[in-house]
Amino acid sequence: MCSRFVQFLLRADRRGRLRFLTAQSELGQAIYAHFDLRSDVFDTYVLLDGGQARVKSDAALGIFALLGAPYALLGVGRVLPRAWRDGLYDFVARNRLRWFGVREVCYAPTPEARARFIA
Repeated sequence: MCSRFVQFLLRADRRGRLRFLTAQSELGQAIYAHFDLRSDVFDTYVLLDGGQARVKSDAALGIFALLGAPYALLGVGRVLPRAWRDGLYDFVARNRLRWFGVREVCYAPTPEARARFIA
């Protein structure tokens, strides 16, 4: 699902605001250390926004807000308590492989998309 989500974001982010970095890279590990995130657990997206690291439902809602309409409408989810939103996020994360399957090969970005990847 992760790579499918990144592919979706590459298409949906028409303004090209999002950049992507693998958590396992040297820079990714440095960012995890800087924001005191567990560097051995990669169960969430991390959105760096305004000098803060947002994770789980906060990251997802922040990403959708950056995409603009119609995706920003999902921001109404912020009315729910974070514990509920993160519980839903964790439920989807636990079941993503069963629901969406596993890819046999890794995603290779197109030359145009490659510029959006850091490191």
